[in-house]
Amino acid sequence: MKLQTTKTLAIISIALYGLLVVMSILFALFVIDKTFILATISPEELEATPFPYLRYLLYGTVVFSLLVALLFMAYQVLYTLVFVETIGFKKKTTMILLIVGYVVWVVALVGLIMTLVHKDKDESKQLEN
Repeated sequence: MKLQTTKTLAIISIALYGLLVVMSILFALFVIDKTFILATISPEELEATPFPYLRYLLYGTVVFSLLVALLFMAYQVLYTLVFVETIGFKKKTTMILLIVGYVVWVVALVGLIMTLVHKDKDESKQLEN
């Protein structure tokens, strides 16, 4: 792959990373909100009609979980493609950061940004002339 394609994949990975963070926060807020709603309902009302309250919590949890899982799979595929392309870089710092980034997400972001600022040998020569 060309360096420009790798940089494009890195940009898309960063965007998916941000979207994953936002979706995770929204998921946590949704579950907390529905839990508080369930906690404020009287036991008699919950006993009489438990299904509407539990249904919204269950459906919402399933939908958010599927969205986060799909986003995470897309992110991992693109992240792996970027990682494979960084193996060819002369400096191995970016590759090492991307390896550690599989475990620590902040390091993954740093590795993706370093992939964006990487200059190809031909680009450097063209800029100097």
